[in-house]
Amino acid sequence: MIQNADDNTFENDVVPTVAFHLVGSENAWQMRIDCNEVGFGKKNIEALCRIGDSTKKVKDRTKGYIGEKGIGFKSVFKVANAVHISSKAYSFRFDRRGMLGMITPIIETFPPSNLIGGVQRQVEGEGKETQLLLELMGESEFKSINDELQKLKPQILIFLRKIRKLTLHTPDQDVQFEIQRVAEDQDLDGKETATLTRMSLRNNEKTVEKYLIVRRLQGSLAKDDRRDNIDVTEAVLAFPVYKNRQPLVQAQHTYAYLPINDYGFNVSCLFSQY
Repeated sequence: MIQNADDNTFENDVVPTVAFHLVGSENAWQMRIDCNEVGFGKKNIEALCRIGDSTKKVKDRTKGYIGEKGIGFKSVFKVANAVHISSKAYSFRFDRRGMLGMITPIIETFPPSNLIGGVQRQVEGEGKETQLLLELMGESEFKSINDELQKLKPQILIFLRKIRKLTLHTPDQDVQFEIQRVAEDQDLDGKETATLTRMSLRNNEKTVEKYLIVRRLQGSLAKDDRRDNIDVTEAVLAFPVYKNRQPLVQAQHTYAYLPINDYGFNVSCLFSQY
């Protein structure tokens, strides 16, 4: 869902945002995702109804998306029986419990009246265009997703291309991550920097971190049939620094857009392919 959100198109006057609301009870386990992108068009709907098709595939492009295989969205059915979708003029659901349920849309209003109220509340600035509501299979999937959401850190925003705000509402936390980028930060000799803010929406507690960003391009890569015309990769290093410009030496995660693991590096790393 984060991949899809970062590949979306956004209006120039909005802060690209994605929000997750995870709620559960003994009878219903659900997660809602809101994104303030421009919304679905006909081609997007057609791609969702197929396997291996994607609106992100452009034959002559030289820069890629995070995802492009046409199967990423279907992965929601590893944890959910049904996904309800509302985007612009479209409102429908996919339900794996029915015949061809993962590719056959069922027209309905959003959100369905039978679902619990916790995920129906509308957060200002979130979900203006595209909203998804997942009916999770059960408590096990609910707990697994909750654990994964707890692991997300503000640093993920450094390595996403468009998303600038990420909000997480779970039984354990209500937090908001936000990034501010400066292409030429005069406080750091004109270098690129990113400032990350983590705000607890329960007590307004805030933490701010600053990173020095270094980018390197590597061309002349071996041809990959999965990515025609793409022969350049970019490595991004993000060095945490104190306010006095001194380096903050501590273990950081490695990313391929999304977090992979902590390998003991004192710098956050991204390895991506255009």
